[in-house]
Amino acid sequence: FVQSRSWGKGSLLVNNFNVGRYYETSMPQKTIWVPNTLLRKGTNEILWFEIEKFQSDPKVYFSDKALFIN
Repeated sequence: FVQSRSWGKGSLLVNNFNVGRYYETSMPQKTIWVPNTLLRKGTNEILWFEIEKFQSDPKVYFSDKALFIN
């Protein structure tokens, strides 16, 4: 899973595959599931397309389980 808890609104692509969209204000889940079949041995490309919240020091966090926030 890729954590999206500090992101605003946008999409996440892994190795040119759109794994999901996120929108901070309307979604209780704070993670996006990345199927292991999309991952390659070695280097993987993550494209994080944020359209609402600019972050001067953006970071991507990974988790081994889904996170939900009420």
